[in-house]
Amino acid sequence: MLNHWKCMNLNVTGSICDVSDHVEREKLMDKVKTIFNGKLDILVNNAGTTGPAWKPATQFTSEEYSSLMATNFDSAFHLSQLAHPLLKASGKGSVVYISSIAGTGALSEGIAVYCSTKGAMNQLTKALACEWAGDMIRVNSVAPGIITTPMTKPILSPLFSSAAPP
Repeated sequence: MLNHWKCMNLNVTGSICDVSDHVEREKLMDKVKTIFNGKLDILVNNAGTTGPAWKPATQFTSEEYSSLMATNFDSAFHLSQLAHPLLKASGKGSVVYISSIAGTGALSEGIAVYCSTKGAMNQLTKALACEWAGDMIRVNSVAPGIITTPMTKPILSPLFSSAAPP
């Protein structure tokens, strides 16, 4: 796929970053600023985890809570904040948050903290869409339902007995 993009004269690069780490996020955005000459057309905040899924809120340790918030919400907010000047410089910036339908309401017992991270992301999307419109930066969120991935298989398995999830 990389060769396909290069044949189209698109500047494609990759970076490794633990988005739950404040310093790594800053290093990533410094690299982005250098590679793309101070401009960025789009930022997609796609990192996320379920943490200790299906666990009552009363059983979360402060470390588990902090880790889930850092990965799912703090990283998205901070990366957007760091990207703002680059997005503004492009004159047509766009931020896309990958949220979850779980952020729109209570779906099940045991996912209160996860739902809170995604609900916060949905509210941030609305607020930044208003705040950054004058800077010609669009801010949107996509809120899918549960997607079958290696991370969600343990959650989905009990729901589908021996059949594979749809």
